[in-house]
Amino acid sequence: MTPQNSKIEQCHRPISLFSFLVAMLVMNMGISNAQKNAENALWIENSVRVNSTIDQAWNVLADFVGVGTFHVLYDETVLLSGNSKRVALGAERESLIPDGMFNLIQKERVVELVEGAYFTYEVFDSEKSALESMRVTYGVMTDEDGHVMIYNHVVVQEGSKVWKNLSKRKQNRDSQLSLISYKHHIETGGSEKDIKRLKKWFVLNENKRPDRDLLATTDLTVN
Repeated sequence: MTPQNSKIEQCHRPISLFSFLVAMLVMNMGISNAQKNAENALWIENSVRVNSTIDQAWNVLADFVGVGTFHVLYDETVLLSGNSKRVALGAERESLIPDGMFNLIQKERVVELVEGAYFTYEVFDSEKSALESMRVTYGVMTDEDGHVMIYNHVVVQEGSKVWKNLSKRKQNRDSQLSLISYKHHIETGGSEKDIKRLKKWFVLNENKRPDRDLLATTDLTVN
């Protein structure tokens, strides 16, 4: 090795080592942040049995923009981006959501879709200042006995851990109400925007079944 090559190698070594250390630091920070986000996220899962075929249930779930006409948790839904009211990858809607005395406006975008099975949308703009991010999945499946089930899965990043604990019950309540509202429309074709009447319908409907297959709930804790 010539003296000139030795000098070049010596100059390159600290640069390569520095780059390696920076890359490792960035990677570790990314892993740490991802773990922190996963630990602090609020996870909600619910499912309910519906008296329909999978196709019938999916057609109601897939009414991405028309949901505002029958769903108890929406006052109105408007198409922002897309060619159809039916769910499609990249489709966007603006939703007016009852929130006490006022409506909460939020914008939602479909980010995952498996036709006939499930879709996921993310809230990319919201008037709710505490909301950092929110992803909601709706899907249809059959259980071990062949009964048709609809489900949703909600992941929320929402302010501090204290705020998450305060909002946990409301998020789970809304998740259940949402499925009951979908169930009502799937089974009756009608619209019920009154929460008390919707709950009453659900209880009476379930009491008619010998097994009283109520909402299957998994409310995962906030770490």
